Amino acid sequence: MKTKNKIFTLLGVFTLVGLTHSFTLKDLNAALTAPASYHLNYQYDALYEETFVLGSTSLGTFAPIYTRTTDGAYYNYSTIIDNNASSILPLGLEITMSFNRSNTNWFSITGGYLPADTKIGSNSSVGSKIGKVDLTFNNQTNLDYRLYVDTSSMTELFYRYYVNDVLWDIDSYYYKNTTLTNVLISSYTKIRLELPETSGARYFDAWYLEDLGVNGAYDAGVDAGYGQGQDDADLLITGFQAMVGILVNFVLMIVNLEVFGVSILSVFSILALFVGVIWILKIIRG
Repeated sequence: MKTKNKIFTLLGVFTLVGLTHSFTLKDLNAALTAPASYHLNYQYDALYEETFVLGSTSLGTFAPIYTRTTDGAYYNYSTIIDNNASSILPLGLEITMSFNRSNTNWFSITGGYLPADTKIGSNSSVGSKIGKVDLTFNNQTNLDYRLYVDTSSMTELFYRYYVNDVLWDIDSYYYKNTTLTNVLISSYTKIRLELPETSGARYFDAWYLEDLGVNGAYDAGVDAGYGQGQDDADLLITGFQAMVGILVNFVLMIVNLEVFGVSILSVFSILALFVGVIWILKIIRG
């Protein structure tokens, strides 16, 4: 009986410890399952860095540093990353991330700040603000990308959608839902997603980029340019050949010309021979 009571007592202790511990666990990485295929990602690393890191097909080790500016009683955080910042990004791809009036956890390091929470953004206490989450992907490469943005910590959509700095109707240009935004970023195109002005809580959880390969229009343009260049080169060669032919025919015409039955070529030959004899005699006489 005493043994049985001890067992129940231990089970109760383990249960209590388990419940208490469950309330202190941190979320692991992004809230949503990552898309089936992606080649670049930016998400929270709960196991090691405990900040947001840039990676390729898995969690990376590069943590972009943010600069902080004052916005009244609050702070704005922004970073720009490209191939100079991390070789993970291809040349020509530049990503700007801004979180205005963000009051999720941040910590100071040498050179700036790093996010220290499972999400980045702000709650409703910071007042109304446009662009609480503001993401720009400037794709100056010959590749197309598919962008997935995880915003599962909120229910707002990116109603402000820019293509090459022009505001567009989002319903026509990308698929969206309340958790994972899906955007096509074409070659040599800049895409910006900005949350509209709001006083509500707005958060960012992660983004993923899928490499769709070389843009079809770019390949077609290269082929067309090569074909045009080849045609221009052929035309130039043909023109040069024609010009040389004209010059040769002109010389032959002059050489074969006769005056009073005497060939011009014979006259030039005699003159050349005469000049040559005089020059040899001068050499002999010293």
